[in-house]
Amino acid sequence: MSTVDSRSPPSDVPVVLLAVGLVDAAALTVPAGPVRVLAALAALAFLPGYALTTVLFPARASAAAESVGGFRRRVPDRPAVTDGERLALSFGLSVALVPLYGIAIVLLTGSSWFPPTTVLAATTIVTVVALAVGTVRRLRTPAEERYGSPLGRLVGWLRVGLRGPRLDVALNVALALAVVVALGAFAFSVTTPVDGSTYTDVSLLTRGPGGEPVAAGYERNFTVGERATYLLAVDNREQRPIDYTVVVQLQRVQPDGEVSERTRLLQFGQRVAANGTWLATHELAPRTVGTRLRVAYLVYRGDAPADPRIDDAYRHLTLWIDVRPASAGAADSGDPPGESTDAPDVTAGALAPARPSIRGAPQGDGVVAVG
Repeated sequence: MSTVDSRSPPSDVPVVLLAVGLVDAAALTVPAGPVRVLAALAALAFLPGYALTTVLFPARASAAAESVGGFRRRVPDRPAVTDGERLALSFGLSVALVPLYGIAIVLLTGSSWFPPTTVLAATTIVTVVALAVGTVRRLRTPAEERYGSPLGRLVGWLRVGLRGPRLDVALNVALALAVVVALGAFAFSVTTPVDGSTYTDVSLLTRGPGGEPVAAGYERNFTVGERATYLLAVDNREQRPIDYTVVVQLQRVQPDGEVSERTRLLQFGQRVAANGTWLATHELAPRTVGTRLRVAYLVYRGDAPADPRIDDAYRHLTLWIDVRPASAGAADSGDPPGESTDAPDVTAGALAPARPSIRGAPQGDGVVAVG
């Protein structure tokens, strides 16, 4: 068995590691726009697959072929691919890995909720580990057969393409410009919102067994003095910073749907950056006794009106609860405690966690801001 070559690693290794660092920094720090999107595409759609090709194919294509009667054939014990095939495999393998990240994160964390930073961390780990294994495999491959950086060959192709008849050179330059324009158009299309694509998503969540936000486990049955913790997630996809105001009301609703009583429980606000998510934690401790009481979360862009209602809210969601007097104790209301049979009007999605910054004080019927 051959031993590991003690010489320096292939020249593309530091280039890939530098690219990983730059991509991660851009994805985490650069504001939403073409640069951030291209960084995310590189992290998800190219770098992991390229690193994996060095594991699967440590030899270069020319070293894995022999000339037989004017034809070239592959040598079975040294599988390799051409630079074009390696490029295609880099994209294909990277895309194939994306769902595996989700499966692995769910199995490791036990939750289907995870922020984009977790996916970025997963792609970084896969890229670095695969690159390390691929480097070892390439160093075990004889130097004359080892796959190295394709940059030198790319420069050679450019030189060849700029030589020869003027018509051929003009066609090569036009083709290169067409590729650049196509990539630019793609970046513009994925970073520029079309009409109607801006929106705000609002979700009501609770904490799961592991402390993760989940769209389940809504407390429906209260006794006066009991509290339940909720998380209001406001996801800003308006492509600009927005000052949001949230008004929480407890409403008594008549059988015909008319609201006969409104009590403002809490009002708070937060400025949310473009493509950011605000996760506001609060406790609900209702003191008004009744059945089929409606907790309404009314979300406004800017200030809330003096008399906020569901009809004038930019976004809203509701939760139906029953509140028993303290003397009723654990009287049976027909539903198991701690379960909700009524989900909020707005369903929850995958959200990036953020520590809430709640402005305002409890008002009225016992909603208390925490955290």
